[in-house]
Amino acid sequence: PNTLPDKVVVIDMVNLAGIRALTGRKLYPITGLAITDETSPCSASTSRWVKDETGTSCENVAGIGEKTQDTFGDLIDRRYISGAFNPNVVDVNRVLRACDPADSSKVYLGNVQTGDGSCWHHVHPSELTVFDLTGADDTQYTVTGDKIFISTALFDTLLANPSLYTKIGKLDDHIRWEGPHPINTDEVQRKFSTYEFNAASG
Repeated sequence: PNTLPDKVVVIDMVNLAGIRALTGRKLYPITGLAITDETSPCSASTSRWVKDETGTSCENVAGIGEKTQDTFGDLIDRRYISGAFNPNVVDVNRVLRACDPADSSKVYLGNVQTGDGSCWHHVHPSELTVFDLTGADDTQYTVTGDKIFISTALFDTLLANPSLYTKIGKLDDHIRWEGPHPINTDEVQRKFSTYEFNAASG
């Protein structure tokens, strides 16, 4: 463990709204992207999962097998071991754990349940990634509440121009003070930073 606490900004919905109001920057988590990967998470090394806060049911909508459910449920449960503190959005790395053979070609795995009974959805690798969309073509996205639904064309533009549209981190990440602009500005740090041990950088 670290002997001194880290200075962080938690990029949750409340803080993002405050940062937008303070700086005028359009910092939003993006949503609505369909999973288009041709490689199954059972073959790839990384996949993203989002916690379902809407209820207690966790229907196996993709019809995945028990071994596949156990593999990804356990990987999500172990997310804090790597230091990636985020209670709601996690990227898991599957290396040694195997899936059921019938799931090896499935690109969408639906839902899995973790040891604490919570349900997690398999989502697009950039679902709920927070971008600074200041200057983006506003005809290519729709603000709904505190999230932005973006077009595929705009998403491609974000990826092609990282210097123009900064990727801040995943929603609810704890970003260290030396993180990306505009999180690392003095005005944001004064108002929104806190201290904690063993923070992740997002």
